[in-house]
Amino acid sequence: MPYFETLIRFMIRIRALYGTDGRMNAVHGSDTVKEAEWEIKFFFPTVILEPYPSSQDAASYFKEHVQPLLLKGLTALAKAKPASEPNAAVRWLAHWLHDHNPRLPLVCICVEKQFEALKEMPIKKFPFY
Repeated sequence: MPYFETLIRFMIRIRALYGTDGRMNAVHGSDTVKEAEWEIKFFFPTVILEPYPSSQDAASYFKEHVQPLLLKGLTALAKAKPASEPNAAVRWLAHWLHDHNPRLPLVCICVEKQFEALKEMPIKKFPFY
């Protein structure tokens, strides 16, 4: 969309507020997916662009992985019956989904061992000039 048309139609948008003309317009959006891919490769040459999943692939993934987990979460929510505060159910479900995320990495932080290792490290004193 040309800068001046944007300025008239969307006066409170970033481009209208901070852009000065068609060339210095404060933001950029690619016109097509192909252009976006080219621009990403230009600015980030080492990035690996993976193809977008088709609608059928996305629907299949959703049906196979997301729906069963969401169904279990909603069932657990109904059984838990969190407080009557309006957002309590949403927060409860968000925590449940986070805790039951099958793709969540397992991280073990052994604080005591790290602390002991730090105590045994020699302290190097550097002269200050």
